[in-house]
Amino acid sequence: MSTRHIARLNWIVLIGLWFLGMNSAAIVPVNAQETFQLLAPSVNVGSAAERTDQELIIRDPNGGASRYARDPRMDSGDGMWIGYTSRAARQVIRWPITNQGHMQIGTFDGTGQVRYRESKMEIIADRQKRFDPVLPNEVARNRDANGQLIRDEELQKMVSLRLANRADHLQFLSFQPDGQLTILGQNAGQGLDWTMVPVGNGMVRFQAQHANRLIALRCDPRNRRLGIGPLVNDASQLWRWHQCPNTLGGYALESVLFPGQALAFQAGQLMLQPLGFGGAQQWFPVYQNLLPVDPTFRSVSNRIVPNPQLPPAQIDFLNTHSEAIFVLLADKRSSGQIETIRIPAGQSHRVSLDRDAGANLVETHEVITGSGLWDRQEFSYAIPPAILYDVSVYEEILQSIAIDRTGKSPNPIEDVNYQPKSLGWFVIPPGDALPDRGSIDLHAQAKEARNPGAVRKIDRELLEKKKLPSEDPLRSLLREFQGQRAAF
Repeated sequence: MSTRHIARLNWIVLIGLWFLGMNSAAIVPVNAQETFQLLAPSVNVGSAAERTDQELIIRDPNGGASRYARDPRMDSGDGMWIGYTSRAARQVIRWPITNQGHMQIGTFDGTGQVRYRESKMEIIADRQKRFDPVLPNEVARNRDANGQLIRDEELQKMVSLRLANRADHLQFLSFQPDGQLTILGQNAGQGLDWTMVPVGNGMVRFQAQHANRLIALRCDPRNRRLGIGPLVNDASQLWRWHQCPNTLGGYALESVLFPGQALAFQAGQLMLQPLGFGGAQQWFPVYQNLLPVDPTFRSVSNRIVPNPQLPPAQIDFLNTHSEAIFVLLADKRSSGQIETIRIPAGQSHRVSLDRDAGANLVETHEVITGSGLWDRQEFSYAIPPAILYDVSVYEEILQSIAIDRTGKSPNPIEDVNYQPKSLGWFVIPPGDALPDRGSIDLHAQAKEARNPGAVRKIDRELLEKKKLPSEDPLRSLLREFQGQRAAF
């Protein structure tokens, strides 16, 4: 029997290094301690849990305590589970951000990987203090009317809600008595509740009642600073929802006035930053109860009047990289189509891209006056062109090579395995910011974006159908090696 040596380029996770790195985890500010009951009805066993941003303590019925330190590395990729670890128990606990349901218990499988199972204990929390994130319909459809959960279809109508950034901390977008925007905890009191008012074409406005007048979240047209201001009905107060890839219940809020710029909270500051779906840009719409919308305002009608259409742009996608790349060109309109394109190293691919020309929004609403009568108002204002496409870029990397060391095989290199590696995600400029004819260096722009985690997921089955061309340079190099080996 012949022996073969297989060289594989794989990630190796060592459990010892994992424990060594635990102490380097960032320490987050401590919130007030929360206490929960843990109940397993099937076995009639009850315990308690005490949770802060720094640790989770599980107390058994006999008073024994198990302590788990906060470990952000164990958070789930979708942001719905908060990780805690215990070096003594060699175990991980993931706590649901909704403070309800069942925990996840993680144990190491001997290879450094963590395998999770659902805990038998159910978390019993005070329903009056519970806030639920917005979940997609496939999760939400099984919840009853009292489940305190906003479904996707409810994002299309006026609804009162709160906006939480980074759900593991439940920090909420708020405004202070002096009218300044800020981020506060869920028990801060006033200034947390907003009324979301859809105005059409995926655009919404976030309004609130402040000092007996209507205000709205806005960005200053002169300097892009975020703030609140009187309801003036212009594009500076409009936002677009975008569901964050790979993050259950998380949304990015893109400015309509500044396409491609998203509401973010980073380093203690609220700001606009290039849309990229990072943690700073992930907002979770939550609420305590289905509250009625503000009775001082009601929407009557909204009408979009498009500007004259622009012709499609002819754009060359360039691959200046030394390796082949995969491109996922996603249409952000209702069609939701995603085209997967493979571009060999040094080559290009031409695409035809539609361009939005902008529009005018005609909005009619009514505001109650001091005498209790409804005053009807109509506004017409310009809406800048919308972004229609986004691009996810993957590079094609060599993952493994199988080599025959016996010299008996006619092919010394018996198998070569390539895999895609994410590089970055970016949007195609809107309107006439995209020229009639032009080119985009995909590799350079994806690397510049520095957000490989924001890419759309690639279809692995589709990749199997896109075989490497015979002129691929790495294939040529491997064949050359094979020829040299055969000569000996």
